[in-house]
Order: sequence, then structure tokens, then C-alpha cells
Amino acid sequence: MSPQSDLYSLGLPLYELCTGNLPRRSSPKALSPSTPPEPSTGSPASEGAPSIAFKPGMNPDFAAIVLRCLAPSPAERFASAGLLAEALERLEQIFGPAPLTVGNPYRGLEPFESEHRALFFGRDADVRAVLERLRRQSLVLIAGDLSASKSSLCRAGVLPRVAAQALDEGREIATVTLGPGARPLQSLAAALAPLLGCKESELVTAFADSPASVGQALREAYPGPRGLLLFVDQLEEFSTLAKPSQAARFATALGELVLPSAGVSVRLAVPGDFLGPMSSEGVRKAITDPARNRGVAFESEEFIQTLVASTAHGAGSLPLRQFALAERWARHNPAQGTITWASLEQMGGVAGALSRHADGVLAGLDPAGGAAAPPPTRDGGGHAR
Repeated sequence: MSPQSDLYSLGLPLYELCTGNLPRRSSPKALSPSTPPEPSTGSPASEGAPSIAFKPGMNPDFAAIVLRCLAPSPAERFASAGLLAEALERLEQIFGPAPLTVGNPYRGLEPFESEHRALFFGRDADVRAVLERLRRQSLVLIAGDLSASKSSLCRAGVLPRVAAQALDEGREIATVTLGPGARPLQSLAAALAPLLGCKESELVTAFADSPASVGQALREAYPGPRGLLLFVDQLEEFSTLAKPSQAARFATALGELVLPSAGVSVRLAVPGDFLGPMSSEGVRKAITDPARNRGVAFESEEFIQTLVASTAHGAGSLPLRQFALAERWARHNPAQGTITWASLEQMGGVAGALSRHADGVLAGLDPAGGAAAPPPTRDGGGHAR
């Protein structure tokens, strides 16, 4: 017995629930999703994968998951129950009742917030990894380059799941987010004062005089059954923007807050290379699934593969591609249910979308403010740089 055998055993009742029949093995030529299976009262016996008949309203992606569980070769099935769970969670995220934001489903160069969680795709494995670490550790450091979507991962991926008790079912966990900025100690005090029922000024003084007492007060206010998750975004700001004295006090305060505790956890996001680039499958979902949530498809698999491959040309390429798709969506005709390669090419691709955006920003500057910005130069294709 192996995990793949267990997944096959799970696929059998799923198939029967979807079709009303147990699958009968069919020849490879019959492996069409639209081909109805031959009714059977016994177990599958002959070689070849089963076919599956779509019933009205049945999701084709779910059917594909069931068929993969029943693949004749164990190597063709999901490698583990965890990977099967990921595939099912992605379906739930796409087709579940999560509230959708109004307007453009692509964020472009803007970060994702919690209200965009239904449009955040491609980082499922990273979200689960962070949640798993939070279950074991009071401090989790998330590092990645500028294109790794650290803030979006936390704000749209992790925090909403913590709020939905994905971290620990039945346990209520409050979440607080802050950015250090140029006055990190004041930012920390502003975030924590409402939780401790005191004034910001009092908390700033306490951090300066006795940071250990603040950490102890938080641990007492949030014991194990009632937790607190503090997310510090752009942690590097405390060393790049703040005065050395402020930075030192902020670091001391954080040191007290990350002491082992059953109730208080701290998560930090900083630049680095710990959070790697998205997988090709993740990039594909980040490109296609926002449009799919709105009932819009890409014209061909070749078009999708071209977009996925284009994001491998350097850091920041996926946000730029998302920016171009956001600009394309802004010109989208609701009556047209397909995004075509020609429509992107008409915009000039990423370069054309950025050029128009830059021209629009410069045109919006008042004469006094615009004088500080140098006039744009243009490349051989006429695009502003």
C-alpha cells in the first residue's frame, strides 16, 4: 500500500458520487471527459484510465482531479494527500463563496489586501508553510526579493486564514498589522495601545523604560486560548528610515514580544531571498484565475504558456505582466468573454502599458511639481522610459 493507493481508493467513491456508477476501465482512445462511462457494478479491472461523464453543472476541474486520483499508473496520481488537498483548496478558493472585490480582478503593481483574498493566486504552498510555522514558532521571518509579494502573501493569504481559524480551529486570534516607518516605536505603540487599553504615549514611555513589562502584559492579555498575531510589514524601514536611537528601542521592544509564548506570535517581512519565486503553476494561476473568477478565459493554452514563460525573464516580471493585464482589463468589453493575444499586442504589451501609465502620471503633474521630473525619453518603438 502507498499514498497513491489511498488516493485511488478515495477516487472511487468520488467518481460514484459524481456519476452514479463505479468506473469501468476503458481503452486509452476513450479518455475523453465527454465520453460517458460504461455502467459497472464491480470494481475496475481492465487497463487504461476511466472516463467520466459530465453531468449538468459539474465542474470540469473537479472531474480532472477525480480522474487523476484514478490514473492507472501511481506515478500519474497526486504524489500525496497534501497535494490533493491543495488542488481541492484551489477549487474552493475559485468557486467558493468568498467575497469578490468589485472592479478589476488584476492588482497590477498594487499590493493585495485582505479584501482581495479571493483574487490572490499562486502562493498556496507558501501560505500553508507560513501557517505551519506559526503553529510551532512564536516568531516567523518572511524574506523575499521585491517581486516575491511578501506583503500580499501575508495580507491576502495568511491573515485572512488566521482570522478564519485556519491556524487553530476553534481558537480566536486577533491580528494587528503595522509598518515601522520613520518612527517605529510610535507605530508599534499605536498598534498595541488599543489591545492593552492604554494611551499611545504611555506605551511609548513603557517601551523606553521597561520593554519587558509590555511583553509580559501582552502575554497575560492573550494567553493560549485567545491569541494575538502581530505582523510587521517592511521591517527594514526601522533601520533605513528611523534614527539609530529609535531603531535600537524598536529592536529591543520586538525582542521582548517574540519571547516564547502560547498566545502571542510575531511575523516579520523583510527583503532577502528566503521566499523564492513562484512555480510555473503558481504563475499560471496568478495570470489566469483572476479572469476566470469573472467568467473570462484566455484564448488558448499556447497564449497562457507564452505569458507564463515571459515571467521568467527577471525579477519583477510577474508584477509587470499583471500590470499589463490590469490595463487590458480596464479596456475589457463585458460582452467579450475571452482575453486574446491580439488585444495585448494592441496595447504594446507591458512596455506600451507602462508607457501610457507614465505619460498619464507626468501629464497629471502641475507645472510647479512637473518641473522636478525630467521629460521622458523614448526608445526606438516610441515608448516612454
